[in-house]
Amino acid sequence: MDHQRLKKITRLILVLVISVIFASIFLTKFLYDHFEEGTVSYGQSLLFVFQTFTTTGYGDLLPFTSTFMNIYASILMILGLSLVFILLGTASAQWLQNHFEEIPPTNVPSNTKDHILLCGFSDLTDSLINELEESNSNFVILERRLSNVRKLMQKKKPVVYGDPSDPQALLFAGIKKAKAILAAESDETNINILLEARALTSIPILVSVENHQLTEMLQLAGATEIIDPKKILGEELARLSTAEVGPALTSEMNQLGDLYVMEFPIGMYCQFANQTIQESGIRENTGVTILGLWENGIFRMVDSPHMLLSEESMVVVLGTKDQLHQLEESMSSNLHHSNLSHQHYIVAGYGDVAKRTVALLKKRNKDVTLIVRDPVQDIPHVVGDLTSQDVLSEAGIHNASTYIISADSDDRAIFSVLAAKKLNPHLRIFVRANSHYNVHKLYRAGADFVLSVSKIAGTILSSILTEEKEKVIPDMDIHFVQHHVESSLDGKMIQDTGIFGTTGCMIIAIKSGDQVQLNPSANTILKKGDDLVLLGNSHNLDLFKSYIGPYQ
Repeated sequence: MDHQRLKKITRLILVLVISVIFASIFLTKFLYDHFEEGTVSYGQSLLFVFQTFTTTGYGDLLPFTSTFMNIYASILMILGLSLVFILLGTASAQWLQNHFEEIPPTNVPSNTKDHILLCGFSDLTDSLINELEESNSNFVILERRLSNVRKLMQKKKPVVYGDPSDPQALLFAGIKKAKAILAAESDETNINILLEARALTSIPILVSVENHQLTEMLQLAGATEIIDPKKILGEELARLSTAEVGPALTSEMNQLGDLYVMEFPIGMYCQFANQTIQESGIRENTGVTILGLWENGIFRMVDSPHMLLSEESMVVVLGTKDQLHQLEESMSSNLHHSNLSHQHYIVAGYGDVAKRTVALLKKRNKDVTLIVRDPVQDIPHVVGDLTSQDVLSEAGIHNASTYIISADSDDRAIFSVLAAKKLNPHLRIFVRANSHYNVHKLYRAGADFVLSVSKIAGTILSSILTEEKEKVIPDMDIHFVQHHVESSLDGKMIQDTGIFGTTGCMIIAIKSGDQVQLNPSANTILKKGDDLVLLGNSHNLDLFKSYIGPYQ
């Protein structure tokens, strides 16, 4: 049991005991005066109550002559014994906890160095811890709430008990030997942490900001880099719901003719969820090429058939109309085409996340209707409760294509998902989760894709803290190039060239004169004189130049 909770219970019991004693004193005098001959003083009532509660025996007040007073005395004895046992039990529990529960550490081991110091434990820190553990990064959590410290100790996490805004606690947490710091408390507390930490060290200090208006203040206090999860989440919701992959890629893609880029969310109930690309058999069964995955605000090019299609990822695929149609038929989740026609978007909420989402949707000339609590200017809106079917109907949910929920409560978001799905079963629903613990609940309610603020921020912060910034890119760095097949590749099957395994570049088409073979299979034989259409990011294409030679 938590120390603070135990102390609170102890105080309540003491108040109860004192209240019962005083009530018993007054009640004893009142009843004695009415049911017995004569009267008693308050002092005699007090003596009687204590004699009863402590079971030490009675003095001059007994024997009682009335049946009622004898019954009252019996009840008082039982009540007294109960209070004694409760007091003894509570005192024993606190004594045992104080003497036998593991004492939380207040400093790191002397050999701790090159670690990431996480100041404060929250949903964000929890998500980040998982990312850091996957990358085998050393970290230490400095937490001021004892209940959180004990939970982390039970999970065998490296934690130090102390206030992150206390310079002494920062020193005990090894700030002098740390390689980076993350301030993950409230904005006001983070400013205090920054001021104290910056006075002790010059290492990078990262901060997750809740109110973007305080960004400048955090910079002045000493922050090296500031992450705005709500802004990132708003951009992600807009990008994922519109499934736009960028004009440069679309322009290059259109030159190949009947070849299209599409995105689809994996989601909790997709048949490919938590399978590797190889296990999914998407390429073998449909012919489409998986270009990469969007996951928690980061795009990753496919570099291995063993990449995991997690339920939090958005898959970017390339294929012909027939191949994409075949993929759509084999899936339980809807594909979202990059060339979507005019569609109606409904956005519930208008906080920081929703404002960013709406701004980007309007910039892309999307038809948007808001569901808000208070009227807003310049944007079509409906004032009301996002969980109300009448309000959803008024907003046009029956004919909408996409519903984006950015509510301040995950419970309200779940109710809204259920109501929206009932009114429009074919609706695409994207939800912002306030806590990553509720992501699965939202999926079970019927959401197509759920994004967690803490999960996105944790992934991006991990990429920065572990010096993998190249993973954090604002758009897909994907390009097409052509390469003329020379004698070195003549007669080889694509799978035997080693192009994908060595460089990460994908062969998405082969031109032979006027003929174009789209998405060739791995056993396609290359011929001298053919032109390969390669797809990759800048790094992949540089590797190709080193491996095969300059583009021809």
